[in-house]
Amino acid sequence: MYRSFLWPVLLLLCSIHTLSNQAQTAQLNLSNLERPDLFELVFTGSFYDQQATALNLEFGTFFTEYVYAYARSCADYLPADKVELTYQECRERMVTRDGWGNEISSYCNDYRTVYTGLYTTPHLARAEQQLKSNPFAFMGEVMQDVQSMDAFKSSRNMKRLQLDLQHDFPIFFAQNACNSEAVLLFNDNLGRIPFRTELRRKSAPTTTKTATSLNYTQQDYLKLIDDLVTHQAKGWLMNRYQAGSVRDLQVTGASATQAPRTLVANYTFSSFGGTQNGWVRISFQNGEPRCVNFHDYPQTCNDPSPKVVSDFKKGAYTSR
Repeated sequence: MYRSFLWPVLLLLCSIHTLSNQAQTAQLNLSNLERPDLFELVFTGSFYDQQATALNLEFGTFFTEYVYAYARSCADYLPADKVELTYQECRERMVTRDGWGNEISSYCNDYRTVYTGLYTTPHLARAEQQLKSNPFAFMGEVMQDVQSMDAFKSSRNMKRLQLDLQHDFPIFFAQNACNSEAVLLFNDNLGRIPFRTELRRKSAPTTTKTATSLNYTQQDYLKLIDDLVTHQAKGWLMNRYQAGSVRDLQVTGASATQAPRTLVANYTFSSFGGTQNGWVRISFQNGEPRCVNFHDYPQTCNDPSPKVVSDFKKGAYTSR
């Protein structure tokens, strides 16, 4: 009698132990991604720990783009109870006009459900519906930017994010099998975040070097700045950066074992007024780039490219 009772319990404990071991040994290949930080925060279960990233519009965009990319790339690996992705489209819009015929306001009077022909797992489908039901839950950072009169920064950040994700998802699924333990763990954690439930924890992927092991007098800072500005320029609305134009470098506070406090350089860009020059300042914190400031908005701290920062920490900019 006791044996028949204990066997299912032992099997369950072994299954839990096996899943735990699989979660710890599974690894995502995040090479060559522009936003490895977002993938890593979800994969390692540390998303809630990052106050600067958690619960903001970046996650809403990342989640939606990932679900559709997964549906396109992993259709052959979906379960039998897969769920079709849908969205709401306005069928009838009501417009209010003044006596001169000018539009004063408008709103949608009737919506219809559009079926996309793309499918996902029930777990991700439930999470998507949860996110749709509370679309403002992840807009904290953007609303703070608007309140601090830094809406331009938010606009630029979102444009860069969309371009980065368009670049990243094909590479991500080319490097990581849809049915791998790593992708399954990633999907599980991703689907938990809209419900704010506990994430499965995992150690972060290791890197070959850390910022503290670099020789800061042997870094190609002109190349570093060029790559940082190139990434920032993805979000520029009117100006166009002239790649490779960084020059007149000024380094403050660097030694072999100490990162610089700031890097300042001039660069060239084109605009409606023709070719113009500007300056950029890179501030360091904890041995790595932290802020990118430009001459036209000198008080605005733009977040540096996570990929460039990661490459810098790995020694990719060490002069040969």
